[in-house]
Amino acid sequence: MFYYFVYIFYLYVKPYVMKLIFTLLLVVLYITSFSQKIHYTDRTNYWVTMFIRPVDSCNFYRHTYYGTDTIINGKTYQPIKNTIVGTTYGCTYSPYAAPSYYIREDTTTGIVYCISNPTVDTSENILYNYNLSLGDTIHYSNPLAARADSVVLFDSTKINGVYHKVWGIRIVRDYSGTSSTLTFGPEHYTVVEGVGSVLNYWQPFCYLSGGEPDWLQCFYHKGIAVPISSHFIASGNGSVEVFLPSDSILITTGDCRRLTIDDEYSNAQQITIFPNPVTESLNFGSKKNTEKVTIHISDLTGRTVYYQKELNLNGESINTTDWSNGIYLILIKNNTGVLKRDKIVIAN
Repeated sequence: MFYYFVYIFYLYVKPYVMKLIFTLLLVVLYITSFSQKIHYTDRTNYWVTMFIRPVDSCNFYRHTYYGTDTIINGKTYQPIKNTIVGTTYGCTYSPYAAPSYYIREDTTTGIVYCISNPTVDTSENILYNYNLSLGDTIHYSNPLAARADSVVLFDSTKINGVYHKVWGIRIVRDYSGTSSTLTFGPEHYTVVEGVGSVLNYWQPFCYLSGGEPDWLQCFYHKGIAVPISSHFIASGNGSVEVFLPSDSILITTGDCRRLTIDDEYSNAQQITIFPNPVTESLNFGSKKNTEKVTIHISDLTGRTVYYQKELNLNGESINTTDWSNGIYLILIKNNTGVLKRDKIVIAN
């Protein structure tokens, strides 16, 4: 009789026990799906970059993603595809095509490899090495150029609750192979494990010969915008590191949650920045007179030269007489997101 009651009890509670187990499994799967480290070659990765060419004030957005797997030398590579999105602004000629890299990642050794042009050369090059430490030197070369970079910052940042490594890297040799300060583009770039470089995401291999970079505006993983809790960029002469605020020109939650480029430029049309080039003072105007905004201005190394919150943009003026001549990047945003990105030339 005892076993009979045990059996009846088992039949009664079995559905509830199975339901509980199933629910717990779903919870575990949900948690682990959002708490795994991102890999650079994850199929769902999607980058949005903004190109800036100071010569003709050319701006446009580039969307980048992975294509169909390709076998090269018996190994599987993922080709990088990209497309220009939205209207180009100020471009005197068509935007250049981004390199069609073929990517392979060894998650065991922590190295990302690339082939830049398999029709010419199928040899691999290291794109990212996740084993680098502070002070390490990275060497890059192709048939036309060579460069050695130095790690000047090593830290980490949380993405989806999981720590990812962060490197601040200084370009210590230019394309001629001689030690010098670069006269083109930024001297530093920052690499985030799994995401890539926040300055010119296919950095650093394709950037050996200089030119204007793309700035990473947004990164998606599994169709979801990925905010990064902190932004880092090496600055100065390599001995000084600057930690940019979370609403910097790099990846922000606000940017990543909206890919409505047209909306952003619609907002941008409400804001005027003048004159450009700037000789003494930089002035702002806005059709929304009462709106409070944040203005963040940095040079091409990522160094912040001006940062102010809760400003009434209309009629705002900034004295630039003490600023060094050169190109500066401006980010204007309110509490809902980015209103305008622009660049100015200081010519005191």
